[in-house]
Amino acid sequence: MFSFKVSVKALTWFLRFYPPLFLGGIWVEYIDPDYKTLRVRISKTLINSNANGSIYGGSLYLATDPFYVVLFHQYFNQKGYTTKAWLKRAEIEYVTPAFGRVYFNFRIKEEDFQLAEDSLNRTGKYIRIHEVDGYNKKGELCIRSKTEVYIRDLHFQNKGENTPIS
Repeated sequence: MFSFKVSVKALTWFLRFYPPLFLGGIWVEYIDPDYKTLRVRISKTLINSNANGSIYGGSLYLATDPFYVVLFHQYFNQKGYTTKAWLKRAEIEYVTPAFGRVYFNFRIKEEDFQLAEDSLNRTGKYIRIHEVDGYNKKGELCIRSKTEVYIRDLHFQNKGENTPIS
């Protein structure tokens, strides 16, 4: 993701037309200016439909994959940190087939940002699982996702780490 400051509007449009997301029928509806909330929807298309007429599980997974990482990365980028962030692992539960649009609301509390910042300042890294659920238009749960976010502060200097043992 961007390692320089980018506006929320530019980030939103970049994600909307990022080929894997766009071709997968995934649309970023909104990103909060303080990076606490991001809304996404996935629509069924010819490209992401399976033989049963529902959205492929892989496409639903893609709709959950990058967004917590994006929020944390941009939050810390705006605060002046130089970080690398990625999804370390994920767990997906497909609850019911998605025959139409599915909506996801990614939310990060201020306490979670503070916990992440404390961890970055103390150890140079942050690792934590964040959850998001996807609901159809009727409000039925279609997918439950747990994603483990990994962030590393590239300028972290651990005092004593390279000190020779006497």
